[in-house]
Amino acid sequence: MNNCAQLLNMGALVVASTDAGWSLNRFGECWIGMELLVRAGATPLEALTTGTRIAAKAVGLGDKLGTLGPGKIADLAVVGGDPTTTIADLHNVRAVFRSGRLVAQDDRLCV
Repeated sequence: MNNCAQLLNMGALVVASTDAGWSLNRFGECWIGMELLVRAGATPLEALTTGTRIAAKAVGLGDKLGTLGPGKIADLAVVGGDPTTTIADLHNVRAVFRSGRLVAQDDRLCV
């Protein structure tokens, strides 16, 4: 078992993150960190959770972001497939919502 898998098994707070904003790492590519976590031993569901619910909690915004619920900011991407079983399905973006409003929808839309 590798270090990442051991940390997850011990209940450590692991967050998929990015240094977004510079030319080699475009904004919105947090999915890369999630894919790397799966390669390191996390399940796809664990990786998704590190980039959503746990990431929001880590920066003190768990009451506003990271999951869907009443009163929360509804920023989300709709993907084809099931990234909870196949993390690569995060590449199959079909629609993007910001604050609950559709901002992009296209069968050819992908990241």
